[in-house]
Order: sequence, then structure tokens, then C-alpha cells
Amino acid sequence: MTTKKGKSSKTRSFPLDFRSSSDDAWYAVRLIFENDILTVKYSNLSDKWDERFKTGEFKDLKTLEDFKERFRPTSIQLQDKDCVKMNKGRIVCVSYVFGDNDLRFYDAVIDSVSFSTHELIKGKEEVCKCNFIVLWQHGPNAGTKTSTTIEHICLLQSEDAKNSILDSFLEVSRRKLELNSQSACFISEGENSKEMKSRNQLGRSDFNGKSPDGQGSIGQDTDLGGGYFASKYLEVTGNCYFILIGNLEKDLSPSIISDFIYQQTSILSQSYVSPSLLSESHTMGAIFVESQEKLAKLVSFLDSPVHLIMSSRGRPWVITEQKWRSGTFGAYFGGLMLKFENKPRSRNEGLSDNLKVVHKGTEDYEKGMLFRKLFMDFHEHLQRLHKRITLEERKLLQSS
Repeated sequence: MTTKKGKSSKTRSFPLDFRSSSDDAWYAVRLIFENDILTVKYSNLSDKWDERFKTGEFKDLKTLEDFKERFRPTSIQLQDKDCVKMNKGRIVCVSYVFGDNDLRFYDAVIDSVSFSTHELIKGKEEVCKCNFIVLWQHGPNAGTKTSTTIEHICLLQSEDAKNSILDSFLEVSRRKLELNSQSACFISEGENSKEMKSRNQLGRSDFNGKSPDGQGSIGQDTDLGGGYFASKYLEVTGNCYFILIGNLEKDLSPSIISDFIYQQTSILSQSYVSPSLLSESHTMGAIFVESQEKLAKLVSFLDSPVHLIMSSRGRPWVITEQKWRSGTFGAYFGGLMLKFENKPRSRNEGLSDNLKVVHKGTEDYEKGMLFRKLFMDFHEHLQRLHKRITLEERKLLQSS
């Protein structure tokens, strides 16, 4: 897929960009939604390049959220006078010339900038002569560094993609997923009626985190396709969705985590940091959100293949479980209560000094991956020890 140089896919007349399935590049598009089919039409390209997506083809909310992330507001051309904003680590959208009339856009990270004195045309208009080294994040150059100039750099807009046609498609797709999840929970008439009765009892507005027989707290491991009852609990009991994070700094505060998450993803969350033993070098924590959709977006950020979340001391975050959880907060963390706020809290001073995003291809990323492997080896060894002691305890109890 190609675009004509000088008439690139970054045309301002199209407010949305889409990351193409065929070549992984960003293109300006317009959308048509008819008969449960979303048609993505590319700017300056013939209809043969159209892509079509059906509302019922997504297997779970994470897949749908990943699809949503392929859309974003059209990037804005970097102006000559604004080259000073290009600090190391900033993500930008950069065009790459493959040949005549073949200009494509991919995301990259600013690795370094060689600033030069700007030229003045007729004593007024600035012309930037700086050189930028970028680390490509996807596309054919992913993981490599190349040099470029300002005319090839576009700035990402901070807000999410907002388009009424896209919103309608996503809403219909979510409803279908909810219906499928709901159907999966049904039990045919005459089969295990006692279990069905218990499930019905769970929907009461007086649900307090106890199972129907009053013998224990409710909490469930779940993927995003199986959380129908949990989503109902959320409305009436404050139940939430959360993910466990390992290898945290012991002095990291929950407010720093939540503010960092909001700064990077615009997701409102609550966080918890577990107490730890003096002998431990790290601790664990949890991040809570109020919907499955937000959880999917959060996990996409935390489990990205192109970056790591790392403390200022170089300790990378690690997701310690493959499954995400839903249920009452108190079922896992005692009597602490959660409150989801309607606006972000004030920024913590020194936030950037506590946590950072390091990108694939950088020296910090390579070191972080080594530390991550070290932690995972330790974590897996610890899991094996837990299983062993559980087995030995069971044997002793059975013999007594």
C-alpha cells in the first residue's frame, strides 16, 4: 500500500488515523458503518484497499480494545520552531520513504537530537536543520535506529480517538460480547437447579461479598469473556477488576502508581501496595479499575511488547499472573475500601522520578529485560516451593 509523496496519509481533512492490517503503517481514513460491518476507507487510495470488520468477530473485550487502539486522532506535523520539544524518549509518528511515491508512517521514539542553528528565509521564517535519531517501534525498521529530519516527524495528539461512527461500531460489538458471555453462564432447565438458584441469589442488591451460604468471600479468576456476573456485582456492590503486579519498589506509594497510570493511559484507577518482609528486596501490588474495558486497556499498556514500566532504580514491573481477577476488594485485601473518583488527583511532585516507560531497543530496556528474567526465575521457583509445601502438608494431614 503506498501514498503519493506530498499527499501523504496525514492529510488534515481526515480526523482519524488507522494502523493498517496489511503493512502496519498509519493512514488517514474515513469510516462507514452499515449492516453490522465497519468499512475503513483510506485517504488517497482506491476502494480495493478498503478493510471491513464485523461486529461479531471479536472473541473478547481485550481483542476489541486492541482493535480500538488501532485508531487515533490524526497526527500533526512538527513545526520548525518546535523542534526543541523533541526530548529523548518522546514517541512520535515518522514517515519513511521506501521509493518514489511510497511514503508510509510508523511510530518511533526520539533517541537523540543534534540541534543546529535554524536558517531564516527573508529574515523571518525559520527553517529547522536539526537531525533526529529515532528508534522505530513497528513496521519494517522495528527495533532499529535511523536518522531523519523535521519534515518527516509528526506529533501524536494526546486525546483518544473520538468518532461517532467508530463509537457506534464498538458499542454494538460490546453488546454482542456481553450477550455471548451471558449465554455462556446460562444453565439449561433441569440441570443443576440448585446452582442456578445460587447464581440468582448473587444478583441481589444486598450482596456483601459472601457466597450464598455465607461461608466465604466471593472472588474469581476470569478472562474478559467470562465476567457477566462480576459486571452485575459492580453496579450494586462496588466490585472491581484488578491485576497483580510484582517486583515493585518497597517504598512506592499507591498514589504514585495511580497518577502514573492516569498520566500514561487516562485511566482512573486505585492501587494497593502490599507490606513486605525486611529481608525482601521488592514487594507486590494491585491496580484496580471499575470496568472490563478499562482493564483490557490497562493490560495492553502494562504488558506491551515494545516497552517496560520501570522504577527510577531500574526495577521493571512484572505481571505475576496470566489471569486477571474480579470480585470484592475486601475478599483479597481485607477491610480496605475502594472509591473510584470522577477526576484525577493532583499530580505528585517528582512523579517522573519514580516511574518511567522504557522502550524496546534502548539500553534501559535491555537491562530491564535481564532483571525481569531474574525476577521471573525467582517467582517460578517460589511457586514450585509453594506447591511442594502444600503437597507435603496434605500428606501429613492425611496420615494423622
